[in-house]
Amino acid sequence: MKKYPKPTNDKPVPMLREWDEFKKGRIPLRTWTVDPHTRQRGMRYETIEEIRHARAEALKRIRSGALKLSQAQLAHAINVNVRTLQGWEIGKSPAPGPVMVLLQLMRDMPEVKKALLSV
Repeated sequence: MKKYPKPTNDKPVPMLREWDEFKKGRIPLRTWTVDPHTRQRGMRYETIEEIRHARAEALKRIRSGALKLSQAQLAHAINVNVRTLQGWEIGKSPAPGPVMVLLQLMRDMPEVKKALLSV
């Protein structure tokens, strides 16, 4: 069984240092992909900018395509400022994970969308 070093305040574990470097945009993040047809695994490296861009595109695609909502309508439904939503859509900052899950729920379950828009 492999033992990992315990983190201390003066010397964090290497993985945490790598995460900090990734968040600062200095190194790419290693991610695993699985081809759904061949089930072969592959590895790819993504920078934080690529991840922000992918989330921004997914947010725009769900909002305007599947949900057919304006920025103002969506911002009101999820209780955020329109400027915050615009920042997420241009990739200025990544949309939080729970927001992305909520958008997927709104897309897949019309009753969720209806409930949030009626508030």
